[in-house]
Amino acid sequence: MHDADIYGLTLLHHAVDAEADSATQTGEPPQAHMTALLLAHGADPAVPDARGETPADWARQMHHHIAVGLFDAWPAEGGRQ
Repeated sequence: MHDADIYGLTLLHHAVDAEADSATQTGEPPQAHMTALLLAHGADPAVPDARGETPADWARQMHHHIAVGLFDAWPAEGGRQ
């Protein structure tokens, strides 16, 4: 779940990117189903990419407010609630 690709990107990085990109392309509000599913299964939103940016950083940069809310509500330690 926490394994990164050759660019240091985790599944959560990819989920945030895909959700934000989909919203941009369709003009619809962003959804966070993939992000929520990954968090529910233990993905760690604090794992940075090769440049030191976390999925939460990406969500903020991409104005993916739903994902930002999920990350902000997620416990900083201990994984699942």
